[in-house]
Amino acid sequence: MRTKITILSYFLLLFICPEVKGQKLDSAYVIKVNDIADSFNREGKFGEAHQISLKLLQELQRKNAPQKYFAMTYATQSNIEISLGRYAEAILTAHKAREIYKELRENLELASIYNRLGVGHYFLYDYDSTKYYYEKSYALKKKYRANNNELAISSYNLAIAYEDLEQTDKALELYKEAERHLLKTPEKLSFLSDVYIGMAHLYNTNQEITKAQNYAEKAMEIGIRSYGEYNPNMTFVYTIYGNILTVKKEYKKAVSVLEKALTIRQN
Repeated sequence: MRTKITILSYFLLLFICPEVKGQKLDSAYVIKVNDIADSFNREGKFGEAHQISLKLLQELQRKNAPQKYFAMTYATQSNIEISLGRYAEAILTAHKAREIYKELRENLELASIYNRLGVGHYFLYDYDSTKYYYEKSYALKKKYRANNNELAISSYNLAIAYEDLEQTDKALELYKEAERHLLKTPEKLSFLSDVYIGMAHLYNTNQEITKAQNYAEKAMEIGIRSYGEYNPNMTFVYTIYGNILTVKKEYKKAVSVLEKALTIRQN
C-alpha cells in the first residue's frame, strides 16, 4: 500500500508542475492545485496533500509569483498541518497568510485565517487565544458581510470555545446563532447536525435531558442525510446520543447507537 501511495504522489506532483505540463502559473491554476490538496486532505490523505502544497510553494518561489498566490497556498497548507496534528506549525503557516492578506486588505480571507489560528490554538489547549482569534474572525465576517455558512462557522467555533471556558449561557447563545445562519443555507452544504449535537451536549451537561435528546435526534436525522450513516462526522453524534440514552436508561437503544460509532472508528 505504501508503494502505491508513493507512486500516486509522484505522478500527481508531476501533474501539478507547470514546467512539466506547460501550464501557466496564474490564479486559476493556483486555485486548482490548492483544491486538489484540499480534496486529498478531506479524504484523509494528509501526507499527499501536504506534498502537493509544498511542491506548489516551491514553484511559486521559483517563479517569483504574486503574494496573493502564496497566501492562498499558506492557508491550504495550514489546514493540512492541523489535520496532521502539527498545530504549532499550522499556526506559524497561518500567520504567513495573515500578514499577506492584511497587507492586501483581503478582509474576508483574513477572517478565515483568524479562524484557522483559533483552531490551531484550540488544539494546543490555549483557550484564551482561541477565543481571541475566533472573535476577530467573527467580527470581520459580520463587518464585511460574509455568507451565512461562514458566519455559522465562526459562531459555532466560538460556542465550543465558550463551552470549554464553562460559560454555558454564552455558548448556547452562539450555538443558536449558528443554527439561524445555517437555516438560511442549502442543507447539503450545511453542518447543522454538528451544531445540534453541540447543543445536545450542552443540555446534557446541564442535566436538561429532554432538550438534549431532542437536539441529538435532530442531529442524527440531519447528519445522516448530510453526511451518510457511517461517515466519520457522525461519530460524535452517535456518541453523545448514546450517552443521553444511557442516562435515560434506554440501554438497548443506546448500545445500538454506540455500536455505529464503534464501527466508524474501526474502519
